[in-house]
Amino acid sequence: MGRPEKPLTGPTQRVELARYLRYARDAAGVTYEEMARQVAVSPATLKRTASGATVPKWDRVAEFLNALRRANRGSQYGIRMHVHHKWKQARMEERGTLHLKRPDPESFADHADFRMGLYVLYERAGAPPLRVVQEKGGAIYLPLTTLTRIVHQKTLPVYRQQLIAFLHGCGTRWERGEKMWVEAYARVTTPGADQEAGRQVLSFTRPVEVGPELITVEWRDASGNRGTARRHLRGPRIETGSG
Repeated sequence: MGRPEKPLTGPTQRVELARYLRYARDAAGVTYEEMARQVAVSPATLKRTASGATVPKWDRVAEFLNALRRANRGSQYGIRMHVHHKWKQARMEERGTLHLKRPDPESFADHADFRMGLYVLYERAGAPPLRVVQEKGGAIYLPLTTLTRIVHQKTLPVYRQQLIAFLHGCGTRWERGEKMWVEAYARVTTPGADQEAGRQVLSFTRPVEVGPELITVEWRDASGNRGTARRHLRGPRIETGSG
């Protein structure tokens, strides 16, 4: 099975992640060389992923698990979920956010609460690269400039589908969880004055048309009127039309 690996030292969660990766390999009874033959990754890279020297990127951990699955010719679904949780804990420990508890959308009272909740959701997802969040949620809904402002608590999603895309980008896809966030979004943004459009807007529901600089969304006000609003992806300007 090769030379013994170095003892694990360092922050608790980082060590736990590395220890579990080593345990999974030992339990499968395969070497790093056997794993490497299954994927386009060197044995040294796989060994470094489980070294505990740093918190590896999730892509590296996923490669490790994929190589292990192929070498062992078995399903790693349960292990993958467990490792992903440990990786997120290690990332939070590394970023100093391990103290953050799961956000409760039902307790949000205002915009500040909601912005903080989205920040916590992102951190508890392991603070993945914004392009990964964008890819998972849908690039047409999540411009990188908007994503940056959301994770820095500078703004809320502009409309409901953008919120849902952000949730998906952070790994929240279960129906009840998504529903709680959408209901909280409606609560803290309704009623709200859309000063530039000159009307009380209750909701922006879904994108109708997407262009390079503008996104057209449907709106509904307190009187039941409907229309569209063209929102600039790079700024606050709004152009509206009636339905």
